[in-house]
Amino acid sequence: MKNKLLLPRICRPIGWVLFPLAIINLASRYVYDYKYQLPILYKRIILPDGSNTFAYEFTENFAWIFTLFTLFMIAFSRQKVEDEYVQSIRLNSLLLSIYLYAAAFILVMFLAESSFFPFAIINIIPQVLIFILVFNFRMFIMPRFSKSQSS
Repeated sequence: MKNKLLLPRICRPIGWVLFPLAIINLASRYVYDYKYQLPILYKRIILPDGSNTFAYEFTENFAWIFTLFTLFMIAFSRQKVEDEYVQSIRLNSLLLSIYLYAAAFILVMFLAESSFFPFAIINIIPQVLIFILVFNFRMFIMPRFSKSQSS
């Protein structure tokens, strides 16, 4: 069965190249409070009376979206051989990451004092990271252990 929802195979190496840049981008935004000088990331809002204007910058949103985009490129691109085994591993990895995300969600809802929305936005990225780690472990590392034990 051919899955048309996956990204092309070339997106995986592009995602791995862009991921360190996305992490550097996030670190520069939060550690050094760096703001881009791109005019598309700023929006000037004029109030109805015309007296007060202020600019809303989308630098933080862009940094998170860029990071999430690179992780999706890594996680949801095709493998070289896309058969039932790979699809089974992909499904099990996604299921495990959702279970861990639900457990973290319940834990934070009972223990956190802050609002939930920042938690939801920030924890989309670990869910995709867990999926990538579990998928790559089951795809590339587990077969090596089984081959070494049988010979």
